[in-house]
Amino acid sequence: FNVVGTAGVDALTVAANTDNVQALAGNDNITLALTVTAPTGYVDGGDGTDTLITGTAAATDISNLILSSVESLTIGAVSPVTTSMTAAQYSGFTTITAANATDTLTLTTAGVASFGANAAGVAGFETVNLANGTNTITFTGAEATLQAFNGGTGADSFTTTSANLANRTITAGAGSDSLTVTNQLTTAFGVAATNSIEIYDLQGGINGVNLTGSNGAGVVYNVAGVSTAGSTVILGTGGQTVNSSTTGGVTYRANTGVDTFNLSTTAGTAAETLDFVTVAGSSTISAIDTVSNFKAVGADQFKTGVAALTLNNLTIATADTANLAAAIQTAATAAGAGLALTTQAYYITVNAGTAAGVYAFQNVGASNTTVDATDVIVKLTGTVGAIAAGDFIV
Repeated sequence: FNVVGTAGVDALTVAANTDNVQALAGNDNITLALTVTAPTGYVDGGDGTDTLITGTAAATDISNLILSSVESLTIGAVSPVTTSMTAAQYSGFTTITAANATDTLTLTTAGVASFGANAAGVAGFETVNLANGTNTITFTGAEATLQAFNGGTGADSFTTTSANLANRTITAGAGSDSLTVTNQLTTAFGVAATNSIEIYDLQGGINGVNLTGSNGAGVVYNVAGVSTAGSTVILGTGGQTVNSSTTGGVTYRANTGVDTFNLSTTAGTAAETLDFVTVAGSSTISAIDTVSNFKAVGADQFKTGVAALTLNNLTIATADTANLAAAIQTAATAAGAGLALTTQAYYITVNAGTAAGVYAFQNVGASNTTVDATDVIVKLTGTVGAIAAGDFIV
């Protein structure tokens, strides 16, 4: 060893990157000198509660430092500062104090890590950069100030209660990343939404808040547990999917792209609302959303921006996707219910062709007399309950 302590309490300094330290017994402080920014030696804290203190360099990488019996880490007083370490090193510390105005943690290896509540007066890391690979991150307590997480290229998973994300933001990066909320979601996710999350697993339902998801095709929202009225899941762009098994009255806000809504079939479920108004161009004739189990349980609703006053049933023998608009218009006229008013809704059955299936349609577009690019139309699958004009609401 280059540096050897005593059996008592020692204040030791690592003066060179290759120094080795044996602290022996006592609650020792081991400080990296200013010039020690990438140590490759090893530090054995020995007995007691020992603390490694980084120096006052703007960047320190301890990922190649072999640590043994070192319980605490204190980031040196400099700001901004970046500290790099392995995931195992991070998880090996029982206490980390990062009290500078701008502290960044960069994990050099993927792994398992938890981020809990910081001690009073300690801000913690303002930015956390994860390594490429599979990271499993758990939030066990709330952060006092804004904390940003940046993922790598792997499939990262984040687990939290809703309150634990009140001051955190996540940009998950590449890979199929997931966010699991184990409790009922009662707090919005930080000052910014999550980004690049592909799977939102809301195990406890939602209570009166808006969940703003990620943009991108293929994002999935699993909503289980108990939810309350006034809760909203806001889909991103690109075509996304909702899988609901909640018992609460959630509003699902559609976006551009072809979205899929698999509504709850859980007994006792309150009305779930599909919002096609807030985002212009949601579920139109050129990009028809799919809704499964509409009114299978609960008084589900379509929010179209105009309350429907009439509902006509139309049957079309055959239609392809390319000529579905014309087929609807022809069938409506033949049934004596030609398009004329924005209050008209239709329940449409197409028996054959590439457009075969069951649809709900409302004439709310720019033209009252034709099926146009801003009318609302959805394809209905699964168990469909009895649909009435009152299911199309403002």
